[in-house]
Amino acid sequence: MKSMKKRKWFAGAMLWLVVMVVIPAISVLNHPVFADSLIEKKITGGTEFGISVSVSGDTALVGAPAGGWNNSGSAYVFERNRGGTDNWGKVSLSSDSAWAGSFGGSVSVSGDIAVVGAYSEADYLGSVYVFGRNQGGTDNWGRVAKITPDDPDVSVLHYQFGDSVSVSGGTLVVGASGSVYVFGRNHGGTDNWGQIAKIVAPSDKFGVSVSVSGDIAIVGASGDDDKGSNSGSVYVFGRNQGGTDNWGQIAKITPDDVNKFDSFGRSVSVSGDIAVVGANWGDGAVAYSGSVYVFGRNHGGTDNWGQVAKITPDDGAERDWFGSSVSVSGDIAVVGAYGNDDKGINSGSVYVFKHNQGGTDNWGQIAKIIPDDGAEGHQFGVSVSVSGDTAVVGANGGNSAYILHLSSVSVDAPLVSDGFVTPDITAHPLYHLTLSPENTDATLTQMTFKTNGTYKTSDIGKFQLWFSADETLDTASDTKLAEVSAVGAESSLTFSGLSKTISDGGVGHLFLTADIASGAGVWRTIYISGPSASDMVFTESVSIEGTLGQGGVQTIKSVLTVESLLSSDGFVAPDTTSHPLYHLTLSPQDTDTTLTQIIFRTNGTYKTSDISNFRLWFSADQTLTASDTKLAELSAVATGNDLSFSGLLQSISKGSVGHLFLTADIASGAGGGRTIYISGLSTSDMDFSESVSISGTLGQGGEQTFESSKVTISAHPISGATALQSASGHGLYCIKLSVGDKQGLTLTGLTVATKGTYTESDITGFSLRFSENNILDPNDPELNKQTAVSSGSNIKFTGFSHNLPAGSQGYFFITADIDATVENGHTLSLAAIDFDNILFQPDPVKVGSLPAGGGEVHTLYAFPKIEVSTPEISEATVAQGTADHSLYKILLDVSGNSVALTGLTLSPAGSYEPSDIDGLTLFASADENLDKDDNLIAEAVSVSSGQDLVFKDFSHTINKGERIYLIAAADIGEDAKGNHYIQIEKLELENLTFDPDEAVISEKETLVTGGVQTFPTSPYIGMAAGFYHTIALKQNGTVWAWGNNENGQIGDGTNENTVIALPVLDLTGIEELAAGDFFSIALKEDGTVWAWGQNDFGQLGDGTFEDRNQPVQVSGLTNVISIAAGRAHSVALRDDGSVWTWGVNRY
Repeated sequence: MKSMKKRKWFAGAMLWLVVMVVIPAISVLNHPVFADSLIEKKITGGTEFGISVSVSGDTALVGAPAGGWNNSGSAYVFERNRGGTDNWGKVSLSSDSAWAGSFGGSVSVSGDIAVVGAYSEADYLGSVYVFGRNQGGTDNWGRVAKITPDDPDVSVLHYQFGDSVSVSGGTLVVGASGSVYVFGRNHGGTDNWGQIAKIVAPSDKFGVSVSVSGDIAIVGASGDDDKGSNSGSVYVFGRNQGGTDNWGQIAKITPDDVNKFDSFGRSVSVSGDIAVVGANWGDGAVAYSGSVYVFGRNHGGTDNWGQVAKITPDDGAERDWFGSSVSVSGDIAVVGAYGNDDKGINSGSVYVFKHNQGGTDNWGQIAKIIPDDGAEGHQFGVSVSVSGDTAVVGANGGNSAYILHLSSVSVDAPLVSDGFVTPDITAHPLYHLTLSPENTDATLTQMTFKTNGTYKTSDIGKFQLWFSADETLDTASDTKLAEVSAVGAESSLTFSGLSKTISDGGVGHLFLTADIASGAGVWRTIYISGPSASDMVFTESVSIEGTLGQGGVQTIKSVLTVESLLSSDGFVAPDTTSHPLYHLTLSPQDTDTTLTQIIFRTNGTYKTSDISNFRLWFSADQTLTASDTKLAELSAVATGNDLSFSGLLQSISKGSVGHLFLTADIASGAGGGRTIYISGLSTSDMDFSESVSISGTLGQGGEQTFESSKVTISAHPISGATALQSASGHGLYCIKLSVGDKQGLTLTGLTVATKGTYTESDITGFSLRFSENNILDPNDPELNKQTAVSSGSNIKFTGFSHNLPAGSQGYFFITADIDATVENGHTLSLAAIDFDNILFQPDPVKVGSLPAGGGEVHTLYAFPKIEVSTPEISEATVAQGTADHSLYKILLDVSGNSVALTGLTLSPAGSYEPSDIDGLTLFASADENLDKDDNLIAEAVSVSSGQDLVFKDFSHTINKGERIYLIAAADIGEDAKGNHYIQIEKLELENLTFDPDEAVISEKETLVTGGVQTFPTSPYIGMAAGFYHTIALKQNGTVWAWGNNENGQIGDGTNENTVIALPVLDLTGIEELAAGDFFSIALKEDGTVWAWGQNDFGQLGDGTFEDRNQPVQVSGLTNVISIAAGRAHSVALRDDGSVWTWGVNRY
């Protein structure tokens, strides 16, 4: 706990913060001076009594260092309820002090331990006394120990051990001149207070103030010179900081704004994570008035003691010594300013601050305390100490100390808004006040209000004061505390003898009300000025916190009764003038009244075009006639909007009744079953020259429906279809209209949006056609035509009229003209049609339905385009037995759409005979080279020269954007006669047939005749002979053999001899032959070598010694350009000039 003592001198102080944090000074609001309101008891004693004080719970400790025998000093314990309820009984503490020992110069109490410093004992070496409750007997405060330092600094003239003391639990901190000691209870033995640590002065006047709370100790060094002479600093030490039982330094604190002579650290106090430091010479409201700083543990970082606030009172004056004493407990900080002169020079004062008062982490002032008996030189506030809601303040100049009970009542005045009040009203609220006690139950015994305004006493019947548990006044259930007769304006209303208790922590609501007299004058006002703290009297000692503003101004005004005479729901025909929509009565009771403005709000489904204008009429009776006064006229507004009639100046006499009528002129085109009505008015919709209170109910006007014919709208389905290019009048959508029997209609417009992937260039236009039946006929009349629009845009068929007699029906087709050059696969459809987009004159009631998804999707179709060319076929010699020899090539380039080739007729010519040709084929190829992967699409038998060669009974699809080659080929017979030839005449375009027939065919280039293909006289171009067999090479690259075949040298897959030529199996593309005794080899066009027959010496080159009766490839040999064979070996020449050989190597 914190202890403070009076000093005969003061020094500047300055604060150094390990982590520098700049916090602006917090100005404390001016608060009333509370004299005895928080003072529970005044205690007195000997000389200098009160220079040091300390409190812990219900125990207070007060020192009087100049009291006692020979001015040895004295100290006293005071205990609440000792000697009687609420009595503070006194116990004197004894010491060994001789003359002027200054026993009681510093004190501190914590629980059952009281500590008293005697800093002048032993020629100013000093000592400290520890006392314990129940030590030596029940309720006795006996001495437990007398402590002197183990190692005083004898070089210091006045060591003054005990100059400052603070005890918390089992930890005692003692200040001396330049050093601080830490002692522990039971350290070194039971009830022994042994020295744990000595902290040597790191700066001047170190130890002038100390405070300990738990594991944290704060030490002031008001003479530190870091920011100038005697600017001051504070040190923070922690238990076990740097080692077990070590009290190591955590931080050195020096604020940025301290200056020389501030004496920062002159007083210190710590409670949990909050430290408060006084700088009694610091600059507050004025220079040298004093200031106080608040620091928080972990504020700005772990283990950082950061500045939370700087506290200065608004009313500080020079040499008030604000901050000469400080104490903090939880959220309450008490600061002494013993130099305050409010009750005379150095009479003193104390300030109380609260955490979070006025904002988060703000330490706001809640009280300034000056005792009623304060006087010059008393120095009230020279020492302070607070514990919970109890504080002790020393006034050594008056040899006294004061015990404070820091209970409070928070007050607030929820706003009573400015308003109006009518005569003959009871319990009209004028003021609302909330009371919230803290730390005590609070009993309100008297409450005073001050009236204000222009009212007269006769305007008021009574004033009442009510109590409610909640924020709503209910006069039927809430408590009426008191009632007083009317008083005039600027008078006091005092409610006394109340005795209303509000529990600690609760909230009570006070309401001040007035009964307004029946004859109260119009325009006069009444309101309550904001009460002050002195206007509230409680049984308990409490401080009053909060601000009470003025109550709302209440204006007495006249009563005007309004009533709506509701018109019934009904029908109104087009072209009707002044049709009533609303009827309102106005009845002034207390004064003549002038209507200046009225606002109506329209509603319904009507369109602006349905209304020509609105009119407001005034009538002296309830019937609207042509002779009544037209007050104003307005143009039509859309439904849901206001009709504001202003500048009216229509007077209604007191006691009379005026009738207002709102009418509308209905346009000739109104209809569609649409409606109009007026919403119910509110009092704010009417303005009067006079101040009036409007009473009554204004309901909704009757709903008026426009009379009209009826048309039933439906859709006649048109299925989705292919829309061919160049199609005219392609049907997209059909609407059926069936007109009711009441009257005929004229269709004047139709709007519909398009959908799909089409582009404007796909369409040449849209048309609206009329038909008497559901079948679209080219002869049906076209009502309107519009140019193409982009997808998603509206087609607006306007500028036409088509009459539909009553009881008739008709079909309306929306058609499209398709362009000759459409993009194939594009889609076109119509979106859903809104009934509002089908226009009639007059507008009918529309019933029925149309598909929510709109019309069916129509796909645009572009005819295929085929461009034809015939790549050249060179003249050539084709050997007998050649298969698939190309005779003619046709190149087809397809665009616009896919197409199917279904037939081709060619004209063959030449000297050939049909027997020369084994068969004719038609291939489709991606290029002009015919190979085995090409697609055979048709076959034909050989025909005579000059006859048509027809490929038919097939269908081959060619996709859009694709190009293919058609290759007509022939299989040349083995027996084709030498020097016969064949060629294909130039293609005629009509000899190509496609599906669809509409495909457009054109020449891309000039078509040509195919080259002459001649059959040679002999089909053979090379031969080789072995020992008993022969092999021959034909022009078509095939090999034939005959003779001995015991070793498979014929290559036909058998080992049987043959006297006729047989083809060697699977061997084509051969350029050269060679034969050994009993084997054969061949060179292919691709540079590979193949062999078959005898292989006992490896002459086949396949890596084995096995005979082969059909060709195998010589392993690993490529790029060969020539071959030869010996009896049992083979030789190859490669294109790089190297020679390779294999087989027998005997020689």
